[in-house]
Parts: sequence; structure tokens; C-alpha cells
Amino acid sequence: MKVSLSNKINTSIIENKKISFKGNSINKDSIALSGDSTIRNAKLFVINGLQSDNPIECAVLIDNKKNKTICQLSGESNFVKIPPKYLLLTLNPFSDITYLHGHPSRNNITPTFSFGDMRMFLLNPGIKTMYAIGENGEEYIFEKERRPKNKKELLKELSTKEQEFNQEIWAIKGGARLQELIEKANSANSDEERGEIATEIGMLALYGDENNNADYTDVYARLDKYWIEHAKDYGVKYSKKI
Repeated sequence: MKVSLSNKINTSIIENKKISFKGNSINKDSIALSGDSTIRNAKLFVINGLQSDNPIECAVLIDNKKNKTICQLSGESNFVKIPPKYLLLTLNPFSDITYLHGHPSRNNITPTFSFGDMRMFLLNPGIKTMYAIGENGEEYIFEKERRPKNKKELLKELSTKEQEFNQEIWAIKGGARLQELIEKANSANSDEERGEIATEIGMLALYGDENNNADYTDVYARLDKYWIEHAKDYGVKYSKKI
């Protein structure tokens, strides 16, 4: 069930029974943000970042052994960085950490885990559970079930799949403008002109065509299907609550 949390969340005002929103207040038991208060408040912190006037990606690290929040992190529009002192904890295989972070929506679609998320999950043995949270409360969950023996080969396979996926996203984001630039580059008369076109193609790959209202539905559905079918190959259980 998808639960719309359309009002901005004020995580600084959390009472025993109610969570306060700007202009609204709802009962904790009535929303689909499952888990105990530590997990629930972490989810709300992440959603608050996605629903702010200038949406940012936020993250929370939780010590599962103590059921205690380690840190809350605020990042950029599509990236959040873990400071070195906390990164040491995630690299410790004896840690038991849950990592929650936000996934901004594109055209009202909240994407599932990226290949970069899986890479981080594999390379940080202290992170035992990972959440990707959407602005409407969607949840994607990775849980470690076993330590893969062939991690090097898995990371190589991951990179190959990531390149294939990024090429699809690049084509979608660029749309007709990308094809126009490729044809222009092929007929360019100088290295300088080709260099200028290459720069524009690079910017297009990063930011897309602002005039292109691309539909990501199919490509994200295939990414979701990939995790459903292959997460276990990485020693990971994949689930979602939408």
C-alpha cells in the first residue's frame, strides 16, 4: 500500500503518539512506516529531506545491537556522503548497522536500489541492512544473508550491468537531443568543434534535456526485476513495500 505524505514532515516535533506535519498531524499507528521508533524516526528524517522546498538526499546510520541512531546525515540533491569516522564503523565486519537513505522520484517514480547501492552494500561489511526510502514512504530493502566468496567477480559483474543500465538512462535522459548531437559530432569539421559537442553530451548525460519529459517506468521496472532475480547471487535478500 502506498501512503501519501504530501505535507512536509517536521521531524523536530515527534510526540509519543503523534507525528506533527506542517498543517497536519497523524497517528503513528496509521502510517505504513513500519518498525520500532528508531527505524520509524529515521525514515521520517529521510522523507523530510526529500519533501523539503529544495529536496536533498539524507541518510541515517543505526546501531542494531544498541537500537540506537549513530548519526543523521544531510547531503546534496542526489548524493549523501558518510564522514570517515562513521565509515570506519561500516567497514568493520563485526558492526551490525542499518543504513537508510532517500531516493528522489523521477516523473513520480521512485527508483529501486542502484548498482552503486549494491556496490556500497558489498564493500561495507558492517552494514547488514540497507533501506532506500521514497518521498511517499516507498521502501526498498537489502538484507545480507551470507558473505559471498567470489566478491571480486561479483563486483566486476555489477560494473558491467551498471554500464548497460547507465547507457539506457543516458539515452532516455538525452532523448532526441542526444541523437542530434551525435549526428552533429559525426559531421564536425574540427577537433575543437567535436570537443565542444562532447562537453555538451557529457552535460546531457549528467543532467538530461530540460525539455525532455522522459518516462523511466520501463527501465526502472527492469532494474527492480534484476534485483528480484539476482540479489541472491550477491548473498542478499531483496524486498520492497510500496
